[in-house]
Amino acid sequence: MPKGLRESLYLKDEDFRYSYIYGNFVTLTSTNQEDLNYIAKMNMSPLYVSVHTMNGKLREKMLSNKFAKDIEEKISFLVKNEISIHAQIVLCPGWNDREELSYSLERLYKYTPYIDSVGIVPFGATCHRKGLVDIKLVEKELAEDTFERVRKFQKIAQKDYGVNWVYMADEFFLKAGKPIPPQYYYDNFPQIENGIGLSRKFLDSFKRSFKKNNIDINKNAYIICSQSSEKILSEIIQKYCLNINIIVVKNRFFGETVTVTGLLTAEDILRTIKGLEKNIPIIIPDIIFNNDNLTLDGIKRKKFEKTDERIKVIGSKGSSLAKFLKRQP
Repeated sequence: MPKGLRESLYLKDEDFRYSYIYGNFVTLTSTNQEDLNYIAKMNMSPLYVSVHTMNGKLREKMLSNKFAKDIEEKISFLVKNEISIHAQIVLCPGWNDREELSYSLERLYKYTPYIDSVGIVPFGATCHRKGLVDIKLVEKELAEDTFERVRKFQKIAQKDYGVNWVYMADEFFLKAGKPIPPQYYYDNFPQIENGIGLSRKFLDSFKRSFKKNNIDINKNAYIICSQSSEKILSEIIQKYCLNINIIVVKNRFFGETVTVTGLLTAEDILRTIKGLEKNIPIIIPDIIFNNDNLTLDGIKRKKFEKTDERIKVIGSKGSSLAKFLKRQP
């Protein structure tokens, strides 16, 4: 993170109670036996756990934490006490990928059905990442390799439980140039908040709402997005012949390797839209604001909207875009 932001953005909360209540991912590195006993006693299930790897020595090295290596012991205890877990693996090239990934999935599968799901998301880094080990970003070749390894466990899980069990983030499909999978791939979307299935939800939501509403396909507008969202929006615009221009905002605040719309700042958006044609509305998804209606760089939503009368903040669902395009009586 750059300096000067609000204090909460520099904190990683490891409170297992937030994991149970809000679905926050925790590493369990600060969770001792007393905590585990409490979780079991209170039946705090499910929990959301950032596993990353089931190789204890590797996990200790990845997290730079001596308490990270006993992840399997903690998972085993929780499972024996019938606590369900949604696991996360942030795939870091050269670290927990390829054979290490297969090993982790094999170990986690031994604890099914209490390991409810496994979500795999690609490593991402800001331009402010200094003094840390160099990690490359996930490229197409590694994405393809990961697809094959994941598919093996999906076939096993389908046979045993009738679900895919392990799911890859939308970004993997976009990197590999693959279409976003249909709804059934995600089962009941167990890790939707982890960016796994958001694109499918958006596409299906727009399709349903398009059929219900009297859409004005000729309504002219700009829509801002990040690099990773461009393909999804392009698919909708082309399929439904919409008169919308996509404006991709480069993330200078965090660095151009950060490509998700939810991490765009007011500063980068306002700089980008400054030269756009006047009198044409500019659609901006509300995902750029947190629950306190603040952008990452600390701008209130009301203040942001007043900076340019063309700005129209809408919901982040596909149905919100369809409603914006609804023909006025």
